[in-house]
Amino acid sequence: MAQGISGRALSRLGNTLGTPTFVIDKAVSGAATTTVLSNAAFKFRVLDAWSINQSTNAGGWRITDGATDITTAATVAGSDTDVDRAPTVDDATYEISQGGSLQIIHTGASLSCTVFILCARV
Repeated sequence: MAQGISGRALSRLGNTLGTPTFVIDKAVSGAATTTVLSNAAFKFRVLDAWSINQSTNAGGWRITDGATDITTAATVAGSDTDVDRAPTVDDATYEISQGGSLQIIHTGASLSCTVFILCARV
């Protein structure tokens, strides 16, 4: 079984590799607020977000920390398998602190898509 790179191994490399990233994916449907996580185990930054539509229904979504928007709203076209990206990520609000939360606010009564959020531990 393959093993990842340990924190100790990364620390020996200094900043030559940058920060390891991870992707969170969450299926969303309808017009609602979906909690991606609450009480984050560590501090991280939201770097990018995109979705893949799973229906022919349109809608939209944005990423928030529960109080403040991190991204502006992405518009999901009414086309199955369509890929849509958050137009902007606000560098003033993109850090989620340890213990913080992350939510997706989505619109469109029949929306059905998976949102992917690219993050980096800080």
